[in-house]
Amino acid sequence: MHLVIHSPFGSRVNRGWGLSLRKKFCRNFNFELQAAANEDSIILSLSSSHSFPLNEVFRYLNTKTVRDTLIQAMLDAPLFEVRWRWNATRTLAIQRNRNGKRVPPQLQRMQSEDLIAQVFPNQIACFENIDGEREVPDHPLVNQTIHDCLTDVMDIDELEQIIGNIERNEFDLVAKDL
Repeated sequence: MHLVIHSPFGSRVNRGWGLSLRKKFCRNFNFELQAAANEDSIILSLSSSHSFPLNEVFRYLNTKTVRDTLIQAMLDAPLFEVRWRWNATRTLAIQRNRNGKRVPPQLQRMQSEDLIAQVFPNQIACFENIDGEREVPDHPLVNQTIHDCLTDVMDIDELEQIIGNIERNEFDLVAKDL
């Protein structure tokens, strides 16, 4: 069973919206589900055990919490790790070259994990040992990575505006069960 949200706002907005909804479903139903987004839709794969009124989905997110929800969701997504490694390399915290030779990618990944373990240990901690949300440290590399994910990979400002429009009933929302 799938929940499909037709959304003409583009992949950057839909990616953030999909990740945020995925996190809300995970918290509400205690079930990890798959989500995908493209230029004009968001698809959430549900099981037959999920039951809820379709029009409620539009109210799962609100402007006060969508940014924090997306940050928590993004920390679990591969895009955070990729951007982290890119920022760490760009700031020379991780070496790309050593003794005139390229450092192999697997060693760069290991160095990246070592670095994040030092500045953001909850990022690689066991999920069973974390109560509630991860506390994000105030560190320049962490802040830059989160900023890049929210603004380059996704468009958090546009998503917040769309969620605000939904809250103010400025969109005609249609929920259909097929």
